[in-house]
Amino acid sequence: MKTLLQKLAHNWKLKLLAVAMASLTYYIIRGKTSVEVHYDIPLNVQVEQGIAVLDQDPRTVSVTFRGSQQDLRGLDQGSLRAVVKLKAADAAGAEEVILTRRNIEGAAGAVPVEIRPPRAIVTFDREDEKPIPLPPPVVRGRPLQGRAEIDYEPKTVLLRGPRRRLAAARVFTEPVDVEGRTSDFSTAVRVLPGNSWITEITPPQVNVTVTIKLDTVTRRLNAVRVLPLAGRDNMSGVVLEPSSVAVTVSGQAELVNSVAEGSVRAFVDCVGLSEPGRYDLPVNIHLPSMADISVSAEPSTIKVLLGSE
Repeated sequence: MKTLLQKLAHNWKLKLLAVAMASLTYYIIRGKTSVEVHYDIPLNVQVEQGIAVLDQDPRTVSVTFRGSQQDLRGLDQGSLRAVVKLKAADAAGAEEVILTRRNIEGAAGAVPVEIRPPRAIVTFDREDEKPIPLPPPVVRGRPLQGRAEIDYEPKTVLLRGPRRRLAAARVFTEPVDVEGRTSDFSTAVRVLPGNSWITEITPPQVNVTVTIKLDTVTRRLNAVRVLPLAGRDNMSGVVLEPSSVAVTVSGQAELVNSVAEGSVRAFVDCVGLSEPGRYDLPVNIHLPSMADISVSAEPSTIKVLLGSE
């Protein structure tokens, strides 16, 4: 015993330092390989064809993962899920499932060490299908000018899910972004389930046609004088009834408001008229720029009295 104590006492400082370094190394390695993180991930219940999940509790589980810092940094929460594959003995029954690490997918090198809650209760039903109307897509944003009007096809989709819940099924689409748009366009948007128990949507997307309607204004110019346009040298014998008309200008507000009253010209085309008489002729309107502007005269025709020279 004395000899053993003498051996232990020999170079005891070095031996104590070695033990301390070994302990430190152990805890460093243990710390690097025993880091834990917690994630709430979805619980995905898979059943046989013809069977649907009527209800499940819970829908998400809290999982503790353990591993090295490198393993845990490699975890992608979007890829993590708990998967349970069941064979329902009774389409109208329920089943309790014990969750283990084998049910966790997407963990890569990390190890699931705890799942809360550790059990799930799944209720089954017969799977059925039902066509339901699809509400119009929501329009997001504003076009550069005017407003957006949409049309979409199809307006009905076919849903699959638990028979007892299909009557309360809801679906909607992704929004249609029209921010800053200047012209018509078409796009496809996904149909999204409004209920978590919907198993399939047909078709999965719809085609949307967007028409940009420009806001228009109408402006009325009264008593615009009508002039005869003719090839005769002397038009002194031409009488117009009435001699003036009201002109209506319609189009984009910016363009319509830029039209000066003095720039609007109304005329009747008398070219080719040589015999004295009474003629009903249409009133023509001339603007400096006719692009994207519509004009009309009231009355649209006037009487032209052509006398002898």
